[in-house]
Amino acid sequence: MKRLSLIVTVTAVLISSFTFSHAATNKIGGGTITFVGYVYEPLCEVTVSNSEQINLECYRNGKNLTKTSSLKNAKQLSSDYVKVEYNQFNNKPTLNITYD
Repeated sequence: MKRLSLIVTVTAVLISSFTFSHAATNKIGGGTITFVGYVYEPLCEVTVSNSEQINLECYRNGKNLTKTSSLKNAKQLSSDYVKVEYNQFNNKPTLNITYD
């Protein structure tokens, strides 16, 4: 029984060593990686300071873009990717930010 166990163990070691040596000599010459999905850009960071000034900071195309305006002139902050509106709704100031 011990002899059979020894033969099985030696055979398993030999087979695994051949497998590992074969895997080590295989080289990958190239290939293609494909993924499906969307790449999203982060949302803009909006800061309202002292109830009169709005700061808009967006990260687009590898750059941080920062714009500053008064709340009443918030439309000046609008650009190709974000639309900013300020209005009064039920006597309360409302700031609407829409991403395109």
